Amino acid sequence: MWRLFPPDSWLPPALRRDHPLVRQHLTRLRSDRLAPMLGATAASLLVLFGGFGLPVLFGLCWLVLLVWQAAGAAGRVRSAYAQGMWDLLLAAPFSRRELLLSTWAGSFWQIYPGRLTLLYRLLQVLAVTAIIVVSALLPAFPLQYGPLVVLAGVLAILAQPAAELYLSGMAGLWCGVALRGHIGALALAAGAMVFYWAGVLGMVLLLLFADPEGLDLGHVLAALLLPTLLPLLLGLGAQRAAERFLA
Repeated sequence: MWRLFPPDSWLPPALRRDHPLVRQHLTRLRSDRLAPMLGATAASLLVLFGGFGLPVLFGLCWLVLLVWQAAGAAGRVRSAYAQGMWDLLLAAPFSRRELLLSTWAGSFWQIYPGRLTLLYRLLQVLAVTAIIVVSALLPAFPLQYGPLVVLAGVLAILAQPAAELYLSGMAGLWCGVALRGHIGALALAAGAMVFYWAGVLGMVLLLLFADPEGLDLGHVLAALLLPTLLPLLLGLGAQRAAERFLA
């Protein structure tokens, strides 16, 4: 799809791969060191649990991707501070928002598309499809709202990965600019993503299993759209907080 609509043709300039700040991050080596480990974990889960291992693998990939992006963004800022580069970037003719967005974009394009993100997207498609199919098979579910549920599922498949990478990256950038210690920034970024992951996972499970008699339309739509809308709002808040901190 991206070959038909190249991102650099429609994204804002600060997010394009030809932006000078984004290019600076993309010149660094891409890290796929976690991919072999996750591949071995996936094989082990499938051998031990069969199809029941897929939800566990999905949750694991989801968590790893969030923590990896957040800790990477925080570490990138702290490394730039340590090397004296961050002050030079602040003095460059870029707005604070452009600096944050381009730093996030450099992090994003380093891991997307990659083996970890592709595995996560595949598992997310399976999870969303399962929610749609199971809800449609329940006798109490109003089938006339099926197209609305499918539309929400398509929106979740298309937007959720980018929305959550936006949140994790912006949260990591805020930790990097707000905390002076390298280890402290990494720990706070990773801890925030673990807290977010556990909270969203718990809310989705609660929505799906709250009513023992079946799912209603509101629960299904909330379970599909919550992991997309919530990270967008939280990510915007983290971005604004980082901008104010740099002002």
